[in-house]
Amino acid sequence: MSYTLRPEPHEIREARQTVEGVMEACKYVLEKDEVLEVSLGAAPSSPDREHGAQGFTSGPTTAQFYVRPKKDSWKADLEKVAYKAYGKSYLYEKTEDSGLVWREILVDSFGLMFLEQQVDGREPEAGAEEFTEEWKELKDVLADFIDEGVQLDYSWQLKWYLGNKISENHSLEEFTDLRKSDIVEAGEEVFE
Repeated sequence: MSYTLRPEPHEIREARQTVEGVMEACKYVLEKDEVLEVSLGAAPSSPDREHGAQGFTSGPTTAQFYVRPKKDSWKADLEKVAYKAYGKSYLYEKTEDSGLVWREILVDSFGLMFLEQQVDGREPEAGAEEFTEEWKELKDVLADFIDEGVQLDYSWQLKWYLGNKISENHSLEEFTDLRKSDIVEAGEEVFE
């Protein structure tokens, strides 16, 4: 029987070094009170996956990153995932856990803006008008609690546009004081 184990020892060392470098840089920009525990693993490689890394942040203390070392860009992609995850964990820590959709959208938007301020992220190729219908759907559920009936699979582009608009009038530190009305106002300016 043949098999392959991923990530290989040198890849996991490189991934750890990459994440450690990002976490060290982040703590000088926005300092967290709670420890962020990051778990690293490998994601299945497949030709239809364009990114060399992906990640998930669940609350202020937990993040999981997965790398695809066969992708040439995996380290750069992992850096971006780590910056975004740190930003999200910071906002989770500094805001009250409400379980509401608007807070999750704000956290995702903040993570994208934190990434933008640290490295060159990626701006949406499509204009904001392409996301008007998606905004209308989101606007209808902003006050809802997250449960099985509420999907949060809104595009990163929509969240980027919201975060970008909010960033015009608020610093990263001020995101902690924002509410649903701030998201609605930004969305109306951008999409309506």
